[in-house]
Amino acid sequence: MKIGVVLHEGKADAVELGRRLTVWLEERDVQPVMLASEAAAVDRPDLGASQISTADVVVSLGGDGTLLRAARQVLTEGRPVLGINLGRVGFLAEVEAPAVWSAMEKLLEGAYRVEERSVLACSAVGDDGTELGRYAAINEIVIGVGARRRMVRLSVAINGELFNRYFCDGMILATPTGSTAYSLSCGGPFVSPEAKLVVMTPLCTHSLLNRSAILSEEDQVEISVPPEDRGDLFLHMDGYDSGLAPGSFGRLAVASHANRFHLARVQEHSFYTVLRQKLTIWDADEGQ
Repeated sequence: MKIGVVLHEGKADAVELGRRLTVWLEERDVQPVMLASEAAAVDRPDLGASQISTADVVVSLGGDGTLLRAARQVLTEGRPVLGINLGRVGFLAEVEAPAVWSAMEKLLEGAYRVEERSVLACSAVGDDGTELGRYAAINEIVIGVGARRRMVRLSVAINGELFNRYFCDGMILATPTGSTAYSLSCGGPFVSPEAKLVVMTPLCTHSLLNRSAILSEEDQVEISVPPEDRGDLFLHMDGYDSGLAPGSFGRLAVASHANRFHLARVQEHSFYTVLRQKLTIWDADEGQ
């Protein structure tokens, strides 16, 4: 059996846990596999590889961002990812540090379930119709104007028909998984991860129509931006920059991705119990 280990190199506790976990796995005749830079960080360059998609299961050590990074690496192969939470809240990384070893025992025993989560596909298109980039988003796609003070005009079409024109700072298109992330902080609803839908949340729109729109997972969304409004327009997926030059694209095409994100669970808590617990932690932290 192979288990991929993905960790947050900037967190000392994640690096230390990574060291201990690789030893723990090898003592049980399980082969750890890591990306080269992360293997070097735990002083095990011999475990380094160019990819971790050969693993049967992947364990992430960090917060939700680390888990999402791990999931993107094995999205095509459909490998399940178990998150160990060393971050602040952790909606996806369900296992807290004190429960690491009991959770790992369950993982090796196969005593876990796998949840299939929706993924969004996004294409950035130039004025001549050339596809400039194609991306996947497990949490959300964000188009926005960065630090610029001017707002941007976004024309949103759904299934080929104009839905609305927004004068705003940007737009979030979130999966049910991502509904508890950026979209939630911008006034969007939280959604059961089992739902088959997309949450579209405008950012600071200058309009009475400033609420999130709930779309079907099957809907195809197109967002167009006039040339004079592009300026420093950016495109992010799950918090990562697209790599496109600011303002280089004029249209986004968003639809359901062919692949699903597979989240490994070793605990029996429902989504709503986890949501209540995590938001309680969030509120407590904010009150300090």
